[in-house]
This record gives sequence, C-alpha cells and structure tokens, in this order.
Amino acid sequence: MNGSITLFLADAIADERGVLAAPGAILARWNDPWPSVDIIAAGDPKRVGDHDEANRATVCELPGCLITPGFVNAHAHLDLTSVGPRPFGRGAEFAHWLADIRQRRPQTETAIRESVRLGVERSLQGGVVAIGDIAGAWSVIPIDELRNSPLKGISFFEVFGLGEATEAVSRLDDMLPSVDLDVNGVRFGVQPHAPYSAGIRLYERANSLNREQGLALCTHLGESIAESDLIVRREGPIRSFLESLGLWTNEAAGDFGQAPTSVAHCERILQGAPWLVAHVNDCSDDDLQRLRATGASLAYCPRASAYFGHERDFGPHRYRDMVASGIPVALGTDSVVGLPPAESDRLSVLDEMRFLWRRDGADPTMLLGMATTNGAAALGLPPDDFRLSLGATAGLVAIPMAEKWDSDPLEAALESDEAPKLLRDESGSRLTATQGRH
Repeated sequence: MNGSITLFLADAIADERGVLAAPGAILARWNDPWPSVDIIAAGDPKRVGDHDEANRATVCELPGCLITPGFVNAHAHLDLTSVGPRPFGRGAEFAHWLADIRQRRPQTETAIRESVRLGVERSLQGGVVAIGDIAGAWSVIPIDELRNSPLKGISFFEVFGLGEATEAVSRLDDMLPSVDLDVNGVRFGVQPHAPYSAGIRLYERANSLNREQGLALCTHLGESIAESDLIVRREGPIRSFLESLGLWTNEAAGDFGQAPTSVAHCERILQGAPWLVAHVNDCSDDDLQRLRATGASLAYCPRASAYFGHERDFGPHRYRDMVASGIPVALGTDSVVGLPPAESDRLSVLDEMRFLWRRDGADPTMLLGMATTNGAAALGLPPDDFRLSLGATAGLVAIPMAEKWDSDPLEAALESDEAPKLLRDESGSRLTATQGRH
C-alpha cells in the first residue's frame, strides 16, 4: 500500500473550513500505517486530475458522497463495548446505573481485550481515526490493545480514590514506570474518574504528573444531578452508593459541601494543568467563565446526555455558548451503553453531529470542526492532520449524502442515515474503483 496513489472523485469535499469544492477531488498517496495519507492535491476535479501524479493513480469514484478528514472521538469507553446498549428510563437513578455497569463490565484479561478490540472495530466503521479512550478498571490492557490498532490518540488510565487517596496514588505511582508514555501514536494519560469518586489529592497528583512527565489529563465533570447533590450538599444517591461500598468516610466527606457547583469544586485543579473535561451538562454562567479561564477543553457527548435525560435536569447543553466564548469543544460518543441499539454497530462522532444538526439546527461547519480539528487539539494531535490540506492527513472518510437534498453538501451528509466509509487503497464493496485516469 505504501506509496500507491488514489484519485478520489466525489460530489463534494469539506473540512472544518467548510465545503472546499463541489464536485471535489482528492489525490492522495497512501502511507503506512493505514489510514494515514499524504494529500498531493485537493479541490476542483479537473485541476486535481491535471496534476502530474494523477497519471499513475487508481481512480476511485464516490458518487453521492462527501469526503471529509477522518474523525476524532474525544471521549469513549471502549472496554464497555461488549456490555452493549442498556436501558436508562425516566426516573432511573444514576447510582443504580453505575452499579449495573460495574457488574456487567468485562473483568478478565481476555474479556477486556475482546471488548476493546470490538470497540476499535466499531470506531473504524464509524470513520474514527483518533480517540480519547478511558481505560477503566485499573488495567493497562486497553492501552495495549489501542496501541496495536490503527487508531491514534490517548489512552487515559482511570483512577479512583476519595479523601487522601493514599492507596490510589501509590498504585498509580507503582504502575507508571512499567508503561511507555508514547507508542505507535497513542499516548498514556491519567483520568481521575470524577469529582464524586476521586478526591482532591488524587487530582493534585494528576497535575503533578502533568508537570513532571507531561501526562495528558481528563475527567468527567458536571455530569448529573446526583453528582451535584454530592458535591454541593454531601447528599443523594451517590453518597448512598459510596456508603454501600464502605467508601464514605469523614475524610472523604471533607472534600464536599464547599462549592456551589461541580465546576467550581474543580476550578483550582483545572487551573493547574491542561485538562480535557467530559460532559459538563451542569454549567452556570459563572461556570462558563470558570472553564474559559482555566483553559480546559470539553468533550461533549450529545447522545449520552440525551440518554440520561440531563437536559431535563439542567436545560439545553451550553456547547454553543462555550464555542462562542472560546472554550474548545470536541465531540465524543461516550460508551456504547448509552447508544440506541440500532446505532450501536458503530462508534462515530458523525452520529453525534447528525443528532445535533437534527435536534438543534447546529451549524454544520462548526460540527465538523468539533468532530475533527477541535478533537485533535483536545488530544494534543496536530489539527492540520485533520484538514484537507496538502501533506500528511490522518485519514479520509466518505459520507453518503441524502438523496434529493438540494442545499449544502455538508447538510446533505448530516441528513443521511448511512454509515461513513473510512477510505482504503482497496475500496470497499460500496465504492467503485477503476484503474486509470478520467
């Protein structure tokens, strides 16, 4: 594959700058490993087809398709893929859901590996080329599997520990020397799970690891009413859940009840390092300013928020206000657990884009930026690798467009329900490849 050239002909090409050409063409040289390519030329088909390198290219026709850069899933839980979709109806309690997932998540090495591999497969089926994966259950198995896959990004080692968190800090420090920090384009990161399950001391240790070793940092934040009840008032179902596990102590309780919101609770921590925070469904005007001041990036998972009904609790998510205020917002899928069963065969931020387009009428170009360059920046990847610019590109995706859609090609791609196709040198059965130049 390495060095071969393909001329892709499509109805349009687009990236976070908007639709670049309609119809459009991309002349690309394939790199090892797949799916990365070098873009030799992109734009009007006639101009691209006149390039000297086009004479020896394989032509791949993509009628009815829009080509975009590969996607970035900024927040996923690949080790939960084998759990599959699970119900969470109106009136359900988040703590009960947590207990159910703890029971169902894979526990053995073989089961964890198989679940992560399945998640990688479904990510590629969704056009994803880079990911921020949460490696749960105190295991480096997800990290190993991700590094053996075509995906790039960060594997965040998830840690738990309230109060002084002495044992959690010790386990983390003991494990670090045995882990390579950057292999095959996948960096090692740390994720204190959430402010209701990780104490301030554990967050402080994460900040020090960023300063000492440059580790990437992530956390869940402002996710649910149950979280707010605990953080603000030291009460609610999560406290009961922690008590049932013997984790609610006077030491742990001392961290809570001192801030008006979850974001305010973590404000000092977020100021100490570049953090990627997931969800932030609960976000006041003051919280918006706090996030902006800390420089944190956000991974928003729209379908997961809808699954839990968070907008009934907090009102519409403020992702557009965040973007307008300068907060970098990326898209994530969260886990397969919260996806509609009919959409669980792939893990794709394209489906998150489509959800926001249909529900909110969100700007399509903004959404594509959230799914590509914003996600890349949040994961410390070069944003230019997720544009249709000349040179190295992390991957190319063909998105079938809705029929009889007369407007913008990007809107037509969001109106479609069909799966994206991560392009290869050898085209899949849905795509037509012919040898020679048009």
